[in-house]
Amino acid sequence: MRRLHKFYMQIYFAADHGGYALKEALKPFVLSLGHEVEDMGAHALDREDDYPMFVQAAARKVAADPEHARGIVIGGSGQGEAFAANRIKGVRAVVYYGEPARTQVDAEGKELDMISSTREHNNSNVLSLAGRFLTEEEAKAAVLKWLAVPYSGAERHERRHRMLDAGDIFDQWNVSKKIIDTENPRFFREGDVRFARIGKNIGFEQDGKGGTFMRPVLIIRKFNRHVFFGVMLTTKKKNNPFYVSIGSIKGRENFAILSQCRLMDARRLDYEIGRVAHGTLVSVRKEIGIALRLC
Repeated sequence: MRRLHKFYMQIYFAADHGGYALKEALKPFVLSLGHEVEDMGAHALDREDDYPMFVQAAARKVAADPEHARGIVIGGSGQGEAFAANRIKGVRAVVYYGEPARTQVDAEGKELDMISSTREHNNSNVLSLAGRFLTEEEAKAAVLKWLAVPYSGAERHERRHRMLDAGDIFDQWNVSKKIIDTENPRFFREGDVRFARIGKNIGFEQDGKGGTFMRPVLIIRKFNRHVFFGVMLTTKKKNNPFYVSIGSIKGRENFAILSQCRLMDARRLDYEIGRVAHGTLVSVRKEIGIALRLC
């Protein structure tokens, strides 16, 4: 492949029988714009073919090189093709079957048409065209604009993309949780400070860290060998009444986050990293009671 100017990209095409003719018309058009083109199929008109194999082949190519590649996939309505493409991690496929009756005005007061919106707001990297709803000229105009409009990179859009990507982390945690569920509970005592596999949480909840989703926990109350009440720990000091020092653990001062206590299964527990004195344990229990208005 020749080295491309930064504006030009590698474009991967895919279509089933519903978009085959339009794909064949769009390939030379995109080449004329200076982009590289690779056709992932179908390579012949077959009215019995199935779009997922072609579309996902193109989507995987885009996901492998998100900075320099985009995909254009075409079907009868474009909807199934978008479904298929969006199953591939890293792909943001949008459907286009013509302009709506009016343009939108976004949060910044800027007027945007549908195609521009998918790029500026969503950073779409796969365009799914409805071959049976668009003329060839309409499709060319859409592709021309879609390839030219840059992503805004605005923080609010980046934040929403991160929220969508977080779904993969929840999937990883579900795998870990199934493994944990098969383990036997570890022996533990009140006052132990142990790492526990907390998991991937949301919002203001405390996350577990690393590939096993671990976080230090102080065991406040042991109900039986299976269940305990624990409070999350942090080494970050905050001027906040819900942060209470428990002293030094492994040479660093730790703080119990009183708003982050919960009932937990002992199978979450991993290795011990320290213990607190009985007086400290009693003090933390009292502080939790006050924080939760239990005493």
